[in-house]
Amino acid sequence: MNGPRRSILAAALFGLALLVPNRAYAQIEDGQDVGLPVGSLAVPAMVQDLKGNAVQVLDLIPKGKPAILEFWATWCELCAAIQPQMEQIQRDHGAKINIVAVGVGVGQNARRIQQFVDQHKPGYTYVFDNRGNAVRA
Repeated sequence: MNGPRRSILAAALFGLALLVPNRAYAQIEDGQDVGLPVGSLAVPAMVQDLKGNAVQVLDLIPKGKPAILEFWATWCELCAAIQPQMEQIQRDHGAKINIVAVGVGVGQNARRIQQFVDQHKPGYTYVFDNRGNAVRA
């Protein structure tokens, strides 16, 4: 992976915002933490559901409930590598933690994301950041 994709990955793709009391890191790439610190607050950003309807990211996160925001792509090898762990977190802690996967608008579209969801049935919400609003927030 090179160029703009690598930059996007390093900047935001793997930003898991875990809103729980302990410090953790999302992912490490090239020895560098590319995640957000635990306790980071989600900021307002408009994205699309997989049917193309406008959705506010904050509306997908119940107030007072910890959340994991996974910035994700169908073509991302590291995203695929952590998918089993994300699904395990959903199975084990889905009642206590809200997971939202934000599909970035680089090299994919809502239909492709929907195909992934239909195939893998992760059990949590996927949205599409077609304009990069959430990535830049």
